[in-house]
Parts: sequence; structure tokens; C-alpha cells
Amino acid sequence: MNKKYLLIFIFTFILNTNIPANAEKYSENVVTITVASQSYDYNLPWQKLSVQKDTISGIVIDENHILTASHKLIDHVLVEVSKFGEYRKYTAEIILKDYQCGLALITVLDKEFFSGLKPVEFNTHGSARDNKALLARWDNSGILKTHQAEYQKSSIEFLDSSGAVLIHHMISDIDVGGKGEPVFVNGRLAGIALWHSSKTKTVKAVDVTVIERMLKDLQSEKYNGMPFFNIEDAPLENDKNLREYLGLKNEDTGILVINVPPETSGYNILKKNDVILSINGVDLDDNGLYISAKYGKLAYYGLIYLDHFIDDTIRMKIVRNKKKMDIDFKLKQFSNDSLLIPTSSYDSPPKYFITGGLIFQELTKEYLKIWGEEWIGTSDKRLMYYFDNYTKYPTPEQKRIVILTAALPASVNVGYHSMKNLILRKLNGQNVKDIIHLKDLLDKSNDKFLEFDFTGEHRIILNRNEAIKSTNEIIKRYRIQNPYYIGDGK
Repeated sequence: MNKKYLLIFIFTFILNTNIPANAEKYSENVVTITVASQSYDYNLPWQKLSVQKDTISGIVIDENHILTASHKLIDHVLVEVSKFGEYRKYTAEIILKDYQCGLALITVLDKEFFSGLKPVEFNTHGSARDNKALLARWDNSGILKTHQAEYQKSSIEFLDSSGAVLIHHMISDIDVGGKGEPVFVNGRLAGIALWHSSKTKTVKAVDVTVIERMLKDLQSEKYNGMPFFNIEDAPLENDKNLREYLGLKNEDTGILVINVPPETSGYNILKKNDVILSINGVDLDDNGLYISAKYGKLAYYGLIYLDHFIDDTIRMKIVRNKKKMDIDFKLKQFSNDSLLIPTSSYDSPPKYFITGGLIFQELTKEYLKIWGEEWIGTSDKRLMYYFDNYTKYPTPEQKRIVILTAALPASVNVGYHSMKNLILRKLNGQNVKDIIHLKDLLDKSNDKFLEFDFTGEHRIILNRNEAIKSTNEIIKRYRIQNPYYIGDGK
């Protein structure tokens, strides 16, 4: 045999057989998902960015369904899957993307794909901290690799500020992770990796109970998603004066309610200065923690989110006006209108409105991300102040925070070309509630001038007729298809 072809044969044989012994048993469970996505350009909200591709992992959970991380499918345009480290790709369809719990479910219409694959077993009765965990994924060479993960701790964390999930923190030598890699304990699925830090070697994985909850919800006639319960609270700790003021006895422990937003479950039932002593019969300590048999102390939100669904009843024992009492309320569904500054605005174009070359948008977490991966430290400090410190919840007077993001240079707005990232408060003396309200105010205005008042005493004055007439010319000059998008295809 020719030496060249002999080397190729040997290399191919090694490639096809070099699956580590501890990884081989997972080769029929783990698949590779290739995602092509095209996100919206929040600098120029009327257009999209270039198409990006990413490779993530998935796990077969039954005869025709694959589980992965939802945040890796944002703004997807094409999803393909492959098995056994092969290069052949099959077109996939997304059944569900739930950003509140961080999980997504996909399928492949070509049933040939699932030939040779087996559903994974869930680690339902075990714990992620029982033994050494393993993360598995196919690498670019078609080899299934496993990486050990050492359990550190568990916590209840909010994804996108609207869904609390059980997260496990682990230390792993995996170089690239947080892309839907399945986490195995004792050969069974214990979670899905959602986040990874190459600096600290930390992996965050959502627990299998969150997966089971999502799948149970999916079995109902309509998938409702996670409930919405989010109050402002404060620990009691050892503040003797506060405890006496609230009427608590020495043995009483719990968490103090500071505010109950109007959009949350329990509004009009829970009240400010209530002390929550227990939830569904489980006692809380003075930091709002409860004891989990598997994972130790967890935040009380776990008693509401981990095994409850929309319309389930939550029962609490509280102290109100120095008297103990029992209350109950039903869990409500999360709505995008529940937050003043949306933390998730995925898979839909950003709302914007242009008049006289001024570009207005609603402040969102996605807009802040235009400053890059380190946006928390590098984005505009004025906007971050509102994101960090301003009330999280809308009111009838303010449903969204509207900002001037830029001014397209034109003769009608001379003198204002450098103004950007300003919080809009009023138009012609009237408070602006959201981007829809801004457009409505301008459309109905009969004033000669448009007076835009911004936080920090900034102001823009435009001639109303000139601003309206110039808008069509400006959008043609800058090749903008439409001067506004305010949602629902408008």
C-alpha cells in the first residue's frame, strides 16, 4: 500500500475509534447543534447585524426531542444538528425556547437522524453534589470528550429577572463551555450548562428539576412557562429594634417585605412590612433562606418557582401588624409588561421612532449590550444608573424608559448632532409613557414647536412642521425603510 494512503488509513482509524472510555457511553446521547443567528443592530435599530454561527451541544431526552440552552438560540435563522461527531447535518425545528428557565427543546423531522441515538436517563433521585460530575461534548475533530466538574455550591438565581431556577456552580477544566453541555452524575443527566468563565474555570448548570418542570408544563394543553413572583425584601438578621417594632417573638424568623409590585403574583395579598415566616409549610430564616435536603440553604424563591405552575396556590404564614396570620394567592404568568426596563427582548426587533432625524428607543438590557461583553462596566453611566437603581416596575405614568439614542445629522436638527443616550421625560410638557405614547403625542400635536425635555436639564426644540416634512427625506438619505417600529408589525 502506498505510504501516503497508509498514513491516511491509520489516522482515520484512530479518529473513528479514539473515544475515551469514560465518554463512549454518552456518544449515543450527546449531539452537536449548529446555530446560524442574525441579531438586531441596536445602534441602527431598523437593520440587522451580520449572520453569526455558533456550535453548541444538545442531549437526546426521548425518541425525537433534543434539549439545549435557550440563550444560544436567540435570533436564530437556521438550526442544524449532527450526531456521533459526524459532519452531516440535519435541519432542526425549534419546539420551545424558554428564556426564563434557560432551556430549549428542538426536534428533527427526518427520523433517520435519531437512528442509533438513545434517550438519556435523568438523575431524578440523585444530587449534583453526590459525586464528580462530567460535562460532555463533541469537539471539532469528531471526538466526544468529557470534562470533570467539581461541585462547589447551589443557589437560586434569576434568569432575565423573571424566572428563578436552581443553579449549580462547578469548577471544570473545560476550555469552552456554557453552551448546553449536558452534566452527568453517575451516568445520568443532572443538568445543562448555561454559563462558563474561562478565567475562573467556573461552570453554571441548571438543575435537572428545572428540566423536569419544563417538560411537565409542556405536557399540558398550553405551555405557560414560569410564574412571576418578585418582591422587594430585606433580611431581619439580629436587628432587635426592628424585630420588636414588627411584633416578632424570639423564635420567629423570616424575611421582611419592602415592596409588592403591582405586576407580581400576590399583589393586594402581601403588603409592605409583612414578615414572611414560612412558604407552603417550610420555615425561612432571617435571611430568607430555607433548608433543601439535597443542596442546603437556598433562597426562598425556590419554594415558589421550582415545582409550581401558573394558577397554583402559594400559602404563606406571615406577621402583619404584630399578628400572625395565613394568606394564600395564585401564581400569575410573566408578562413583558411586568418590568420597566425589559431584560429580555429576544427574537423581536427593537422598538424605535424617528422624527426630524432624532432616534428614540426604549431602554432595554439588549441596548446596553452594544457596549460589548463588559457592558456592565463600559456602557453609558447615566443609563446604567437607571438600570441599576431605578424602580424595576412600571407605573401608569411610566411604562418604559424612552431614550434619545442618536441624532442623524440634518439641517433640521443642527446644534443637536452630538446629543445621545439621554432619558426623555416630556414632549411639550406631557410625560412620555413609552415609545407608542411618544408617537401618539407627536401625531396629535398642533403646536408650532416640538419641545423635548430630558433628564439633566437637556432640551431639544424643533419646528414641528419642518421635523415632520424632513423625516421622509432623512430616512431616504440614510436608507431607512421605515421611520418607526412600535411593535406587533407596526
